[in-house]
Amino acid sequence: RGVTAHQVSKYTVQIQSSHDPSIFQQSTYAVGSNLMHTFRRLKPDITYTIDVIVSYEGGDSNAIRITVRLDHDECERGTHNCDHICIDTPSSYLCSCRSGYTLKNQYQCIAIDPCTNGNHSCTADQLCHSSNGSYSCSSYACDQGFRVSNNTCIDVDECQSNTDGCQHNCTNTDGS
Repeated sequence: RGVTAHQVSKYTVQIQSSHDPSIFQQSTYAVGSNLMHTFRRLKPDITYTIDVIVSYEGGDSNAIRITVRLDHDECERGTHNCDHICIDTPSSYLCSCRSGYTLKNQYQCIAIDPCTNGNHSCTADQLCHSSNGSYSCSSYACDQGFRVSNNTCIDVDECQSNTDGCQHNCTNTDGS
């Protein structure tokens, strides 16, 4: 039926917890009242049955039944265990990591080492230095007779490269 707001005389709100039947609340409001403060007092992570009974001038009434579960936002409240980024989900949360990090378990972020996994752009004659999920390249001067390879100094085999100056037998030794 076409009822206008001025024909409504009052709202009665009954709230009961499906989890704990002893939780019961009933309030009556005048037309134009803000009902939201009633719902702000509800505890999160509990399912409630809410009956809104609309009473009209003349004694008629209609009831609306709503079943809701209020979510507790662990991210906003700071009650999560995430190292870096908290993502709220219905009735829980997920953790994520900033760039350069990966999840070790559900909560802890560890730095990805690009120098170890080869995911860097350092040239063969540079050293790769990992730091907090990132890296930097630096020129590295190895001692004479050594060169940089795979982030370390290795011996240059002068005999194999024919830079030894020997005319007969060549025996390579570390560094010469």
